[in-house]
Amino acid sequence: MFDKRSQNLKIFHFERRARRNKHLHEGLLSLPNGLIEFDHLEIADYLGGVLSVWFWSQDSVEYEIFKQYERALVAIGVNFSLEEVQISLEGCTYGLEDALRSTIDYVLWLQKNEKQFFPNAILISAVREQWKPKAWRDEYLELPLLQSAGQRWWNAAVSQWGYDVRNRLVADVFYDNGQEFIQFTNGKEMLVETAWRWEWERVLEYASS
Repeated sequence: MFDKRSQNLKIFHFERRARRNKHLHEGLLSLPNGLIEFDHLEIADYLGGVLSVWFWSQDSVEYEIFKQYERALVAIGVNFSLEEVQISLEGCTYGLEDALRSTIDYVLWLQKNEKQFFPNAILISAVREQWKPKAWRDEYLELPLLQSAGQRWWNAAVSQWGYDVRNRLVADVFYDNGQEFIQFTNGKEMLVETAWRWEWERVLEYASS
């Protein structure tokens, strides 16, 4: 979706993860010995940073493939914070793109035919059974049904601010711990839902200052 994949974007992500890991590490050190208890999500956050990366390096082929379909999968109801979903993806050594496409393809068919569906179970089955997409078209990713709130905001920003201003002020729109954020080039962040509530002029001032 986004055509700005610059070195600055990578620096923003690195600094954000470093800040979060630093805070959690300080919390670990402040607890008495024997009383340190964290759930699996906190441990994953401390060791790896962003949940949607898991064991993948941001420079890996798997990560690049995943990012192409992440928003569409979230839009149809896939919950990437579920341990079962993460384990399934971690075990996917090949056929990842086919599995992600098959999940979207199948859910769209089920929705069209007004049938009940369980997106997490469908994704897990697609990965484990190495499904192949039957009727995939790249245009699916542009369907309003598959656009996240962040993607809609990103597109709307062009009509409100213009292409050049949006690209100058917005570094990225990303998921973190199940929420969608806007990363501005001035180093500030904002929840997408907050950006939609604010007036465009207010967001522009926040992104410019």
